[in-house]
Amino acid sequence: MATNRRSDSGSAVPSALPVSAAIGAAAYVLNYVLVYLFMLVDGVESGGDIPAWKVAGWVFYNAHNVDVTATVGGETASVNYLESAAAGGLTDAISQLTSTVPKLVYYVVPAAVLVLAGLLAARRVRASLSGVEAAGVGAGIVGGYLVLSAIGAFVFEYTVSAFGASASLAPNLASAILVAGLVYPLLLGAIGGIVDTI
Repeated sequence: MATNRRSDSGSAVPSALPVSAAIGAAAYVLNYVLVYLFMLVDGVESGGDIPAWKVAGWVFYNAHNVDVTATVGGETASVNYLESAAAGGLTDAISQLTSTVPKLVYYVVPAAVLVLAGLLAARRVRASLSGVEAAGVGAGIVGGYLVLSAIGAFVFEYTVSAFGASASLAPNLASAILVAGLVYPLLLGAIGGIVDTI
């Protein structure tokens, strides 16, 4: 039986990529939900008109080392709310961040989910895989994670206008694509795939 599985591995790897991408998309959603739950445990509430689900999106990207770009009257600044929770102004909504759930958990859990997603993707292939093949299948989660990371940068944007001035907050698009969408799932998914061969 092991011989049959090994002979299927070459053709199974390319056909596994759509499944890997779907697992990557599911990992993105799961990571967002987990960050949202951590915020609820921390007692973070929506700040005024800022929807709590958008605040959770900012923290989700911060957990992937992607800063939120704040633009007020033409001036821009980058903020990571996990590093400076009590930032004031529009960000009063997250002043309780990391008050109960340790900051490290916000960073480690999304990374662990991506490793598990890579492991699951490699396990879905019904063939024995070499380390390189398993890493490739695991890294295939990037397909779904990258697409949702790019879309999320727009979905989680918040803009308000008052008295002729406007302010906006959104995950940095380039970092959302390159760091959260590409580097994180490629690296951690590949690690998960390799773990499956151990």
